[in-house]
Amino acid sequence: NNLPVITSFELTTEGDIVVGQESPLVFAVSAFDVDDPSGDGLTFAYSYPGGEIGGCSGTQAEGATVCTSPVLPDFIGNSPVTVVVTDAHNGEVSKEIDMFVWNSAVATATSDVGIEVQYSLDYNGQSEFTITSFTDADTSSYDAVQLEGFTGTYAAVAALDYVPSTTYTASDVLDQSISVIVAKDVEATSLWYIDGSGKWILLSDTSTDVDASTEMFTYDVPDNSPVVPAGKMVLMGGELAQASIPDASVSGFSAEATRGGAIAMSWDITGTLLSSDSIRVCVSPGQALSLPDCAGAFNATVADEDRTYTYSGSQTMHGETYHLEVAVCNEQGCSTPGIASVVADKQVDGDVAATNLAVAAQDMQWVISWDITGDTSDVAHWHVCYTTEDFTAGEMPTPCSDMVVGPDATTLSIDMPAIRTGQEYFFTAVPMDALGNMDAAASMNSIIDTRVADNSNMNDGNGTIGDTGDDASSSVPTWTWGLIGGVVIVAFIAGAFILSRGDGEGGEGKDWDY
Repeated sequence: NNLPVITSFELTTEGDIVVGQESPLVFAVSAFDVDDPSGDGLTFAYSYPGGEIGGCSGTQAEGATVCTSPVLPDFIGNSPVTVVVTDAHNGEVSKEIDMFVWNSAVATATSDVGIEVQYSLDYNGQSEFTITSFTDADTSSYDAVQLEGFTGTYAAVAALDYVPSTTYTASDVLDQSISVIVAKDVEATSLWYIDGSGKWILLSDTSTDVDASTEMFTYDVPDNSPVVPAGKMVLMGGELAQASIPDASVSGFSAEATRGGAIAMSWDITGTLLSSDSIRVCVSPGQALSLPDCAGAFNATVADEDRTYTYSGSQTMHGETYHLEVAVCNEQGCSTPGIASVVADKQVDGDVAATNLAVAAQDMQWVISWDITGDTSDVAHWHVCYTTEDFTAGEMPTPCSDMVVGPDATTLSIDMPAIRTGQEYFFTAVPMDALGNMDAAASMNSIIDTRVADNSNMNDGNGTIGDTGDDASSSVPTWTWGLIGGVVIVAFIAGAFILSRGDGEGGEGKDWDY
């Protein structure tokens, strides 16, 4: 006996399958038996993990190659369906396919004042979905509410605490909708949901009549959304007026150039920022542009709590005028902005520089002096920079530790290091403007730390001209001369004592020590 062969087995029901749907499950199988070409002797049986699928078993002649069954609750979830084909000699073969069936529920609840909620949910789960709580809540907190997307303020006519029995993730939800049925004399005009973070979400701003005395607000939950979690359902009264530009606006706007070409902005906000509002910044060189477009220029959205923004100096050019605008915007446009223009400042203007720098040593200080060339109108300070190694402008030590205030200052005294190093020190002087932009320059002169009585530099670079006295004496500190004199006196007394030793008179019989 040759076993039959199943050539195909498939579920022909189209689309998602939901328990209780009108369209039935339809399975189709094709089989062949070489010993029974007509197939009249083949029998077919269909089963799932819970048992046989009723009304489907039989012979090919009886039409059992097609199995039709209602979508029963037993099929919910992922169920393998097996068909077994048996020939007249009890030889049998089987084939299996997977079938997925969504659960379906309409959970309902009614508050004490008679407001009803209906939650329709198609989901992947065996447990029953219900509304655990739908209770009346105090409306006094919602007496004058600004609603996102609408102008003016509105008052609640009913509020309800809503709690579902469980929640399902978006991947476990096929379809869902929420309906709230309320008496018409409540005079509700829109249904809102407040989530756990306090955010208001419009569920419906239109109602349909249920009967002469009741109406229904329905919200079709968007695809790929989880079950709506616990929160408040609020029915608002008053005709909704479509929103316009934000009521909140920028006030007290100021902007200024800062060091390195950066531009600092600050502002306040007048009015209440809604979740649909955003604070926008526009920066454009040369030509002023307006929000919300700010096309072709720099624009950014800052955090709602921010009241400052700094435009980086890496994005500016020295001397370029930048037009700035900060505004509160939404999808409808922007409220009155803060506007300013600022010239970027990256350097000290006027081609100003120090020249003919001289260094002299005086009373444990270095006295540095220089001449000035160029326009000093942009100079706020002069900095003297020094180190123990010769340097180029690119190697100038920063920050410089000594400063003279005033654009026309030409001299500065600096305390020498406490430790006498004997090293050569190299100096330069550079201007700085009021923003802190500072020029750079190579070392202009140097001096050696010899700490002599008079150590001055006549701009020859060696720092040793002008010594007084000979080199030997001028190199010995004054306090050492008293010490040297004391040593000589002690040596003289010791020698006299040695020469006077002995017992004889007139030098006879003395023992001489050397």
